[in-house]
Amino acid sequence: ARYRRRYLSSWVRQHGPSVLIVVETKLS
Repeated sequence: ARYRRRYLSSWVRQHGPSVLIVVETKLS
């Protein structure tokens, strides 16, 4: 799990902003 969390953190660091935009558009 710890390994995957590090992988996800690096992925979010690259794609975080766009993902947040998509999530907010779907929620709203």
